[in-house]
Amino acid sequence: MASDIDWETALGVPSDSIDDDIKGTDELKLSNRLYKTEEEIERFTVDENLGDVDRAIHLLKNGAAIQKSSVITALPSLLEDHNSETRTRVLPTILEAIPSESHDFQVAVGKTLIQLFSKSLLPPKAAMMVVAVAKKMIASRDNETVEIWTDVMIAAIKSLPLETIENEILPEVLLEGRTAQPAALRMRCCRVLGAVSERMEGRRIEELFFRKAMSLCQDTDYEVRACMCNQLNAIARSVGHQLTKNQLLPEYMELLMDEEDMVREAAIENLMKLMDFLDADAKRNMVVPLWRKLCDERPAGVMVLIAREFGGFMWANKDQMTETDARTFLTFYQSMAMSNSPEQREMLTCVGADGYDRNRLNRVLEAMSNDDSKIVRRRIAGGLHEVAAILKPTSYTTLKTVFLRLLSDREVEVFHALIKNLDRILKCFAGRDKEVAFGNLQHRRVENVLTSFPATTVISAPEASPRRPPPTHPTSRTRIDLLEQFENFTEYFDSSVLFDQCVTVLFQLVTAGNLVVPIKEVVIRCLCQFLRRLRRSDYREQVFRLLQDNLKNSPTYHNRLLYIRLLTHSLTQFSTSYFRNNLLPSLLDMTKDPVPNIRLSILHLLPAIRKIIRIPADSDLLHRLTEVLGEFATDTDRDVGRCAEEVFKGFGGTVGGGKGLASRAAAAARCGVGGAHGIGLNVDAIGRGSHSGLPPDAGGMTSAEEMEDRMKEEEEQLILSSEWENEEANKKRDMEEARQEFSRRLAEREV
Repeated sequence: MASDIDWETALGVPSDSIDDDIKGTDELKLSNRLYKTEEEIERFTVDENLGDVDRAIHLLKNGAAIQKSSVITALPSLLEDHNSETRTRVLPTILEAIPSESHDFQVAVGKTLIQLFSKSLLPPKAAMMVVAVAKKMIASRDNETVEIWTDVMIAAIKSLPLETIENEILPEVLLEGRTAQPAALRMRCCRVLGAVSERMEGRRIEELFFRKAMSLCQDTDYEVRACMCNQLNAIARSVGHQLTKNQLLPEYMELLMDEEDMVREAAIENLMKLMDFLDADAKRNMVVPLWRKLCDERPAGVMVLIAREFGGFMWANKDQMTETDARTFLTFYQSMAMSNSPEQREMLTCVGADGYDRNRLNRVLEAMSNDDSKIVRRRIAGGLHEVAAILKPTSYTTLKTVFLRLLSDREVEVFHALIKNLDRILKCFAGRDKEVAFGNLQHRRVENVLTSFPATTVISAPEASPRRPPPTHPTSRTRIDLLEQFENFTEYFDSSVLFDQCVTVLFQLVTAGNLVVPIKEVVIRCLCQFLRRLRRSDYREQVFRLLQDNLKNSPTYHNRLLYIRLLTHSLTQFSTSYFRNNLLPSLLDMTKDPVPNIRLSILHLLPAIRKIIRIPADSDLLHRLTEVLGEFATDTDRDVGRCAEEVFKGFGGTVGGGKGLASRAAAAARCGVGGAHGIGLNVDAIGRGSHSGLPPDAGGMTSAEEMEDRMKEEEEQLILSSEWENEEANKKRDMEEARQEFSRRLAEREV
């Protein structure tokens, strides 16, 4: 039997490294593992006719360990599909078997039960059964088993009847919470009291165990104090504001000043979680003074935690602080931001535009944006848009230096964090100027940003400097995110700035041979957006000419294919009239491209183009399309000819009589018959979209599409009119500036 085993493969070692004696020993072990006796096979075979519940019970009683584990794993789905039977038959079988099963089985059952209680799949009666088993398992000597089943008992509390909690659970855990008991039992008591608090009324909590909870906060073991501190929130929300203010908050104060850092951390975290529950009086008279004391003492072990919670504290208590309080906390914040610890500097929370300059927070922000730690700079970059939103009226003048510094950061992670919200920052920088919609900002504030924009970052990283290590190179994801922001630039930048700063870079990218296709796809979308929204006709014409020179007429197949994709995207971006008049002729010029894939791409576009043709106004264009279709029908490439047949059917042609489109087109060409009728195409049916061979989506535009098309056409007309308005506004501005300059010089001369 063992001689058939490929030992080298089974053991994962070469043959010459296996000693004969060792090999013989391994043969015995492996053969015993791989091959089962007839008795074992019969024992582990399950009747296929058994239902889900019966099969589960059979496996629990007779199955191997792995089969029992599969039942435990499937218990949630069993409860959902067979709730009653699973609760009355499967669950008791599992609970009965737990004490005698292996450690792994006990832990697996415990984890599954916690999951069931979290989904509220077990009723009170089942919860009582589980708690009875949990009490036995907690007496185990194995720490993992004790921990898991303690969690099970705590999870079961929310499903237990209140009577059971008061009469059975509480008396036992209060005994465990006595000082003479081990610390582990006292910690379990703390956790159970916290879970019970969520089920009971405040009055009953005060009667039964409130004093015990307070005494556990003063326990001699610091782990017990920290554990009880973690339960105070649940107790506070149950007993109400008055008892919280009179007794719980003073307890928090003592815990915050505890000698152990672990207790202080628990107190700070839980006090911050309680902020939404406390009233204004408690915050003003107790929480704010407590934080002032913390800021004055600066306990070394919890400074990082204080830094992390500081922003939430300031926001939650901003209405309860006096001017003196605010100055104290902002002074503390400034010193924390200049700390030698990078973990403490990873914070930035602004208290509002009015106090930004007065409290010199700009100095903090500038220092952080120039920090040596890239983690700090990345945090600042990722949150700068929120600061800009708060400072909106003065965001450009206040944040320009920080913004440009982060924009040219040598770490791509920092740069990437900034550009993900670049459009929101630019919107704040644009301010309230009414001219922003037409790109004529009064002070050219956003143009100044783009003039300094590191466009080369799209292609490669900035140069290294002596102060910092060499730059990291941008990933494809960084380039794509940045290029997606380019699409928004037409909202904020003047056309001349866009043309000078962006168009050149985009054409370098689209013709580069070392960039992946997804990047070039985004570049194509950007160029399409620029072609549509640039507010000077000469710029649009130049972009279109560059597209034709660099893509349409390129000797490279990939570039020509990108031009087809540009036209595909243009179909959804431009109005139908603009596409027919400006872009469609260039597409039809490419029908004789030598590469079949180009011709196929054009064929795939024809059904969408047919939808935008209007009869009788575009009859000539329709005949041109059908002539192109006839040329494709006689194409030497088999795939192109087959695709032309399919498109022809969609156009309303009739393919029948064993004579295909290609043969009819060839015959028509020999007879000198051209156009739509030469290949049997029903032009009237195409115009009406009512021919029986026409698919539903090929019968012209729907009313919703026509409405959207009219809106696009109106927007294009608005852009054309705004071009004239911009020129007039520029002339008036130049004349006004010249007049002011003349008046100034005249005044100087008179003086």
